[in-house]
Amino acid sequence: MIENYRTGRGKVKYGYTKVKDIARYCIKALENSCFVPFDDVLEWFKWSKRAVNKGYITRRSRGKERYDIEAMLDLTKGHMPEEAFRQIAERKGYEVKLDRELYGGTRDTDEGQDVLKFSDDDEGLKEPRLKVQIKDVQWFCLVPENEFEGSRSADIYVGFKTHWRKSDLGQKLFRHFDSEGEVFGEFEPLQGIRVENRGWAYPDDFDYLPSGQTHKGQSFQNDNYYVYWENLRDFDDFPFQDLLLE
Repeated sequence: MIENYRTGRGKVKYGYTKVKDIARYCIKALENSCFVPFDDVLEWFKWSKRAVNKGYITRRSRGKERYDIEAMLDLTKGHMPEEAFRQIAERKGYEVKLDRELYGGTRDTDEGQDVLKFSDDDEGLKEPRLKVQIKDVQWFCLVPENEFEGSRSADIYVGFKTHWRKSDLGQKLFRHFDSEGEVFGEFEPLQGIRVENRGWAYPDDFDYLPSGQTHKGQSFQNDNYYVYWENLRDFDDFPFQDLLLE
């Protein structure tokens, strides 16, 4: 028995669980996950590098200035959920083109649409009928108020958890650029990133969370809308057909 083990849907009562339950959870977690191959991770890293070097993305985060490489890795991580969504859609017979454009500012943006083109292979890729935003979700699917109520507001929000260990991910990634293995040889090369499907939500599923209010042990500086990850809708019920133009 393992103390304080967490299942995929909250705490186990009394703080303990059995080995068979751990095995069941691990199988469920893997079945509910996508594996983003290194080649796709690298493509997003190249995109992030261009975005940072050309000044499209701020280096500031939570009031602090980030190193260039920190900003690049954070951006790369942020795009892993989009790759996971594309994989899931393809499994279900749909084709997705993600938005990889660079935007110069908040007024020159994708307007919150992460799915640039969508198709069920009948008539080719077209703009989706609904706006989809794909989020990196740990405990909350959290959307800032100015985004939730502004021009970037979406019709559907999708949440994924990216299993990205900052302690060694950067070194594993750069191990691939070091052909001699002299600098980062103590790390195994990065093979890919596991991204776990959390679920999805309509705007009506969200609750309002004002700045300064503590919820689930966390306090936020800005006004937000949120859905706790346990309350997200099951991805088996995702309305892919609704994305197709009528």
